[in-house]
Amino acid sequence: MFLMMAAIVWAVPVPDTGQTECYDVAGKVITCPSPGQPLYGQDANYIINPMSYTKLDSSGNPLPDSAAAWSMVKDNVTGLIWEMKTNKDGFENYNDPPRCRQYLHMV
Repeated sequence: MFLMMAAIVWAVPVPDTGQTECYDVAGKVITCPSPGQPLYGQDANYIINPMSYTKLDSSGNPLPDSAAAWSMVKDNVTGLIWEMKTNKDGFENYNDPPRCRQYLHMV
């Protein structure tokens, strides 16, 4: 008796790292090597899915790159949308982990 199961595979492109410099074995910046040369294959040798973002208003509508204010950012490579945090919820610094923990205990 065979048990057959279907698997769903969901593949999402990953944005490029943006790495633009190559390094020698001592960690010194060098001109990126060409295929076949020693040290070829570093991250900076490849540009795959270059980073691309779109500013969005509070309704999800695209804004020009020059917009000075926006509510969300869409990652055009993955399709993910990121909310811009503000201090309107009474917590002024989400980058300060001790304050963040303190705030979460108050909620």
